[in-house]
Amino acid sequence: MSAPSLPDVLGRAAGPASSRRLADTTADDGLGVLRRRDEPVRWHGRDATAREYVHPGRTVIEVPNRPWPIGRPEDCDDQTSTGLWFDATGTPQPNPDNRRASDGVALLCRRCGLDCT
Repeated sequence: MSAPSLPDVLGRAAGPASSRRLADTTADDGLGVLRRRDEPVRWHGRDATAREYVHPGRTVIEVPNRPWPIGRPEDCDDQTSTGLWFDATGTPQPNPDNRRASDGVALLCRRCGLDCT
C-alpha cells in the first residue's frame, strides 16, 4: 500500500479546520460583542527570524470601537509578548488580579488583536 500524497493529507487536514472556523463564527462562543475575523492567520510578527507560530484556526478578534493599530498579525510589530484581556462587553481588563474586574473571555495581542486565549 502506498503512502498518501501530500495534497491528500493536506486536504483531509483542511476539512476539519475549515468546519471548526465556520463553527467558531456561528456558535455562541461566550465572546459577547467580540467577533472573530473570518481570515486565517499564518504567523505572528513581521520579522522573518522572530515570527511566532500560530495554531491553525486562531483568528483576530474584533472589538467594537477599538481598531487595531496593525491590520494583520503577519505585519505585527509587538515586541512585548503580553496580551490584554477583554470581557464579553469588549471592555479591556488591564489588571486581571483586580477583584472588581470582569472575567476576561479573550486574551488579545495589543497591536493586532490576535487571539492568544
